[in-house]
Parts: sequence; structure tokens; C-alpha cells
Amino acid sequence: MFGSAADESGNNHHGELHNVTFLEDREGNPERGAHFNGKSYISLPNLKNNNQKGSYTFVVIFKPDIIPNEPAEWPSFKVIGTTNGAPGIYYRKNMRINFEGWNGKIGMKVFGIKTAPGTYFHVVGVADVEKNHTLIYVNGVKKGSKNWEENAVALAARRFWNSKVLIGIHNPRDNMQPEALVGVIDEVRIYDRALSSDEIYKIYEK
Repeated sequence: MFGSAADESGNNHHGELHNVTFLEDREGNPERGAHFNGKSYISLPNLKNNNQKGSYTFVVIFKPDIIPNEPAEWPSFKVIGTTNGAPGIYYRKNMRINFEGWNGKIGMKVFGIKTAPGTYFHVVGVADVEKNHTLIYVNGVKKGSKNWEENAVALAARRFWNSKVLIGIHNPRDNMQPEALVGVIDEVRIYDRALSSDEIYKIYEK
């Protein structure tokens, strides 16, 4: 994160910090990793796509510090996603990292890996409209995928492109179940297309 929520891609999608502090990143660089305390988050401006329903990809390097323990049926941390629930990256109470969400008609979930807190993971969630499937990669390796019926991914993508992206939380206005991360996020990338397996592995290797 380089100690800020500035967009390093040059597209000027700068984030706004909400009670986020910075500490050592995964490589030991001081004040570069964004620390989330269960109330903090980063909000992004509305992203734009030519047709507002194209594929998208999330890339996140993060470390949960604890297991989610909100008073909910399925406690979770929302690492990155939209305010309207389009598929995003979650860390669940069962210690599983998922790419999951809602397209307005059905729930959509692909399972990643199960892992205890305290370790950094490179996680990629892909919503591929053309192939009508969603995928999750962990540390450069595909861990889950699912082909969906009809236009399920297109509907999910439309929700994504018509909502704000939040990092580290689902709903900051919900005091009981904000799904707010306790942990560190070291890097975030958002692409307006479906990355290939080769592209994802190359990013992971950097």
C-alpha cells in the first residue's frame, strides 16, 4: 500500500482512508502495510467500465490477525468487495478464504483454502463474464472455480460496476455486523477484465 491509499496505476482511483493506520508490510518495510482494526476501512470512488457489465478481477495480499467473531450466523471479514454484495473476497469464521457474493438473483461462491490467522496470502478473485464462471486463486494457484448458468456472472458484474468498492469492510454503518477486517492488507489491484492463470502467476511471483 506504500503508506497510503493512492492509486499507483495512474488511473486516479485514489482511496479514502477511514481510521486506517500503517505498519510494517510483509517484507518488513515500515509504515507500508494498511492495518485494519475492526472498524477501519478504505473507500474507493465509483469505478467505470465502457459497458458497465464487463469482467473484473480483484488481487489482494492480506493477513488476518484473528478469526472473525461477530455475533452473526456466519461471521466473516470482507477483505474487498462492493456495498451491494457483488462477488468479493472474504475470510470466514471457518478460516476459509472465499470469492463470493450475490448477483441480485442467486448467491455465488467459490471456495479457496482453509488457513489460520497470522499469515499473508496472495488472493485473486475473477468474475469472467465471457466464460460465465468465477474463480479464486491463492498464492498463484487456482483453488476453486465454478461455471454458472445463463447470465449469472454478467448480472454480478453489472452490480460490481454500479456500486462503490470498499476495502476491509462490508457495511461501515452496521455496528453489529460490519464484516470488518482485523488484519493487514499489503496490496490491492482491481482489473476491468478477467486475468488469465499465467497473468495471475506472474503477478504473484513479483
